[in-house]
Parts: sequence; structure tokens; C-alpha cells
Amino acid sequence: MIEVFESRLRFLTHCSQRERLLAAAAQTVEARRIHQKLAQMYEREATRIDR
Repeated sequence: MIEVFESRLRFLTHCSQRERLLAAAAQTVEARRIHQKLAQMYEREATRIDR
């Protein structure tokens, strides 16, 4: 499936939400940590762009 985003901010927000969902569904603690870390990285980048 191809998704088209209106802006980089919207893309980063979407990625962050997706990573949060993946973290919640993760089978192992390590996988959960990786997804949470990625979500935080996307959120920081979105915050930086939104200024």
C-alpha cells in the first residue's frame, strides 16, 4: 500500500503512532524497547520541525 502524506510533520506523527502500536503489540521486552525508542526519535524530529 502506498501512502501519501501532506507534510513531513504528518509523516513523522504517523510513524510515531505506528511505532507506539508496534511497541504495545511486541512479543519481547527488547522489541518493545526498540519500537518505543523509534517512536521517541520520530516525536523529537516532529517537534523540531514544528517549531
